[in-house]
Amino acid sequence: MQRNIDLIREILLEVEKKDSPTGWIDIEIDGYSKEQVAYHVQLLAEASYMEAKNLTTKGRFNWKPVRLTWQGHDFLDAARDNTIW
Repeated sequence: MQRNIDLIREILLEVEKKDSPTGWIDIEIDGYSKEQVAYHVQLLAEASYMEAKNLTTKGRFNWKPVRLTWQGHDFLDAARDNTIW
């Protein structure tokens, strides 16, 4: 699967809206499958932009965001402006 920077931005924006210090956040992004979103959540966790839970079970790939990290907030602050993006 290819990395999609626009999807990454959308995920970060959604997590920021629903930031929860406990548990995980269910998000859906129009136009993307659950697997695409989960894969990009995993990438964001690996890049230290968010904390996420690996809820993968046999036959179902599933990563859920928990909260943004400092680096995630910094990236989102830089990417928030549509004219710059």
